[in-house]
Amino acid sequence: MNLNDFASVNTLYQHYNKGSKCLNTLIAYLCGLEDDSWDRAGKTIKEKSSWYMESYPVILDCFAKTRDNLQKSNDMTSQVIRSSLVGSWVPTILKPKFTPAKIEAYCKVTSELTDKKIDGIIVEEGKLTIKDGNIKFEIFEILKATKPLVSRSETSYTPNIPAVSKLLHFDLPALFPILDKNVAEELYSVSNPSKSDYCKYFNEIVGLVSDKIWEEKIAPVAKDAGVTELRLIDCVIFMAKVAI
Repeated sequence: MNLNDFASVNTLYQHYNKGSKCLNTLIAYLCGLEDDSWDRAGKTIKEKSSWYMESYPVILDCFAKTRDNLQKSNDMTSQVIRSSLVGSWVPTILKPKFTPAKIEAYCKVTSELTDKKIDGIIVEEGKLTIKDGNIKFEIFEILKATKPLVSRSETSYTPNIPAVSKLLHFDLPALFPILDKNVAEELYSVSNPSKSDYCKYFNEIVGLVSDKIWEEKIAPVAKDAGVTELRLIDCVIFMAKVAI
């Protein structure tokens, strides 16, 4: 089966047909469609991404352990550690220019989201706002506050979404998905995703939460793999990219 043929997937799974390439990719894989390309993809991932698999739980643990110092004192050392770990997952050296004030701005928009999960979040239509009870933040504002922690440029419009989303995911792994170059190319045919691309991706995943595939397929597979549901989605769509 050609994994680019998402129309075929929709034919087989019409009750999931929501026009979401993200959703269709997940269905094709998680529902067990057989294809030799998946075997090749699995081997490719094991050969090329052992660092990501081994480092992932260590990075999450380090982010959790540095969170208090960061939030209480805008600790520069903690942020250097965090930004360096993000840097180990991107192809270019980040060299960010952050200050205690930039750290404080990031903490201000994320501190109340520490225990939140994407399956408890409502994204208000047209406003791209995370809303959970009394908590309400614009996703664009969160991306804007995160950028200085991974980017050297104060003036560049380019948001560096791959690095920004990785920092957010490492800090809040059950809430923010990673949108890197490979996933963006697979879903949106762009290698340098924008803030709008990230918000679109976030919305698509929120849409998945209400679908039974989340409870029946995504959650149990993620648990067995020892990763969050969001990290599983990232891996699956990457597999689709390398398998084609």
